[in-house]
Amino acid sequence: IRGVVVAGFPEEDSPARRAGLREGDVIVEVAGEEVEYAAQLQTIVGFKRPGETIDVTVMRRGGERRTYSLRLKEAGTDAQQTVASRPPEDDERRGTPATRLGISVEEFNEDDASRMRLRSSQVEYGLLVTEVDRDGPARDKLFAGSPNTGFIEVITHVNDTEVRTQRDLDAALADLPAGDVVSLRVVRITGGDPAPRFVFVRTAQQ
Repeated sequence: IRGVVVAGFPEEDSPARRAGLREGDVIVEVAGEEVEYAAQLQTIVGFKRPGETIDVTVMRRGGERRTYSLRLKEAGTDAQQTVASRPPEDDERRGTPATRLGISVEEFNEDDASRMRLRSSQVEYGLLVTEVDRDGPARDKLFAGSPNTGFIEVITHVNDTEVRTQRDLDAALADLPAGDVVSLRVVRITGGDPAPRFVFVRTAQQ
């Protein structure tokens, strides 16, 4: 099943819970659009207005497909916090946690680039963001993806320092005090040409 797993709810009385969603549901469609990964869901919901009602379709254990009407309490917040950060079939691709940024990463390699039909000159190296902690400092700044879905974000620099491996990332973050703001150069690929951007994240306590 392609979709986004409901990992939990931001609060006991969340609109998603009241609407009927359960932990373990896989969200496959939101507002009439198919959903395959968390960043896609966040984008769809992010363009909705507070108080707007959207339909959310889920697959439940046993193959049951159900659609719920969910009224947004705050623009995007509840629906975005409800879900996990990656499709369920990507469990085997989970990277090593970079806890100070609230993300998990893995090395982006030539096989990944080939799968996405990228030239080496477009993305030569970096760390693929595979998971984003919904309560972490990078929430709403970085988005998890996979070459299998056609959406990825690859971190290439931390404070102007190249990062190619988990060790590079650990070294770049090691001496930074908690609360420092880190500059990340990130290449986002959504099916078109890669789009470099800079993201600023405040580090968490070690």
